[in-house]
Amino acid sequence: MIKEHLEVIHHFLGNRELPFLIDLTTSESVLSFDALKKWGQSELLNDHRLVEAYVVNNLADLIFMKQHIRLNKIQYPAMVFQGRKLANEWLKSYTINHNPSRSSHKQMKMTTN
Repeated sequence: MIKEHLEVIHHFLGNRELPFLIDLTTSESVLSFDALKKWGQSELLNDHRLVEAYVVNNLADLIFMKQHIRLNKIQYPAMVFQGRKLANEWLKSYTINHNPSRSSHKQMKMTTN
């Protein structure tokens, strides 16, 4: 299912790079490390990632996601936040400061539903 989801995203984005906001607070299930690894190492999405922010709502998920970023040696800037507002501010700041020509792109919201 994850592979199909990634293929749809790749097709939809074409050749664009965008900031990704992954809101894990809406997830009703436990995230699997294997699923996150597939997301983080997806060749289909690597060309589209400008920066990535994860939003979590508890300390356990915060620690888990920081481990995910560290262990998978993610090749793009990624941060974990406990609030959507802070995540959005960081994405906006990064996008403007590191890629001004892309600052007008809208974020793509990804959920784990």
